[in-house]
Amino acid sequence: MNVNILNNLIFTSNFLIDVVDGEEVQFYLKDNYIPTPDSYDYTVRSSRAQSPDVPEGSISFDWLCSYENMYFSVYGINSADGVIDYAMNVTKVEVPVKELFINDVYAADDDDDDMCPHEHDFYIFRAVAPHGNFGASFLRVAVESDYPVEVYVNKGSFAWEQCHVAHGSTTSGGTLNLYDFCDYSDGYYYITVISNGPYYIFTNVIDNAKELTLGQVHRDYLEPGQYQLYTLEICKDWFAADDRLVIEIADIENGDVYGWIQKDSNP
Repeated sequence: MNVNILNNLIFTSNFLIDVVDGEEVQFYLKDNYIPTPDSYDYTVRSSRAQSPDVPEGSISFDWLCSYENMYFSVYGINSADGVIDYAMNVTKVEVPVKELFINDVYAADDDDDDMCPHEHDFYIFRAVAPHGNFGASFLRVAVESDYPVEVYVNKGSFAWEQCHVAHGSTTSGGTLNLYDFCDYSDGYYYITVISNGPYYIFTNVIDNAKELTLGQVHRDYLEPGQYQLYTLEICKDWFAADDRLVIEIADIENGDVYGWIQKDSNP
């Protein structure tokens, strides 16, 4: 579907610096407040005008993150005649956003342009823990391609360099897995994919945490690159002054595993 997302429109900003040799500016951006060199959400320095071969310096960038009231500041750095002249153009662009569904695979290869590089494809995914096990749930986003890909995931608004909860990339294709373990909550997640060619994207919410029993051995298996969550409840009445928790992972075959532990939340 195409989603008209108010306050999530993309800023496309273009700066052109005057032909005077050596002119240069610094651009600052901040939501809800006037940006300064000490307080900003994003900053970028222009290239330097070097006439006659390079008569104009420039700044050109997209701002994909959400905003409420956006403020810009321009700081002059270098000038040959005491005055820095610049032209500024700021536009807001509505972008198409495709909706993804739980446990479905979407193939980004179904039109004539998909063999070309994908500068940025935008997706929205409504995450809901299928069994209501919110405390031990986490989000998984998997992108598979024969081409290099880069993926950003964010909660509640567009995902990009300055606004994401997960980010990853590959240089030679394969499967890229991204997760939101620690701060997962039901709601809308946004995914941005940059790819040099066709790819597949898969989204799901995993809430199959297994409950362990203190003192008992639990046997399990995993596929490479996958995670399994476990919970362990320990009654405070069992505590003694010299007690300590020991977790042992043993009898590992056909590969290596890593383990993490966290009290009262997903590790």
